Amino acid sequence: MRVKLKNKKGFTLIEVTITVAILGMIVVLLGDMYVDGTISAEKEMRKSKLQVEAKNVLEGIDNNVKLSAKVDASYTTGSNAVYTGSATTLILDIPAIDSSNNFIYSGSQNIYDHIIYYLDPANTNNLHKLVFSDDPSSRLYSQNGSDQIILNDVQSLAFTYDASPPSSAIVDTNLTLYNTGQGNTQTVNVSAEAKRRNSE
Repeated sequence: MRVKLKNKKGFTLIEVTITVAILGMIVVLLGDMYVDGTISAEKEMRKSKLQVEAKNVLEGIDNNVKLSAKVDASYTTGSNAVYTGSATTLILDIPAIDSSNNFIYSGSQNIYDHIIYYLDPANTNNLHKLVFSDDPSSRLYSQNGSDQIILNDVQSLAFTYDASPPSSAIVDTNLTLYNTGQGNTQTVNVSAEAKRRNSE
């Protein structure tokens, strides 16, 4: 007896080639979407980090402006270094406070600590905070003479005053940070206005 086999038709070489090509294109498209998504997420993360850094520093500056008794036009250190208030240098006289939160006096006169924010002339991308405190009982005395870089990657900084120091009651701070990565640069701009609490 003869058994007739059914004719089973398979894929042709052309069909297999077309299928592989289509699958390859899908894989490439999915890969591009993943890479684009990763780059976009990395950009947003860098931008978010810049915003947090800038806002934290700006908050510290504003708090010190509010506490200050005077925005100084200039300050000469014990080693005769001179700092002059400008668009990139802010000099604040802050009443010295002891560990019990009491003001420190010399006779009937307040004693002041001095805080200076400035862009480094040698590297204008670095924002510094400089502290001077002459009285050993001041809470800031342990930081006397300290010069701390509080921000890197500063693109621009501008302090503007409602009146020329030492008559200033209001200080506006405008700060722009940048960060370069993955072949592109992210920038963040923050600004704030602070008024001295003891100004009229």
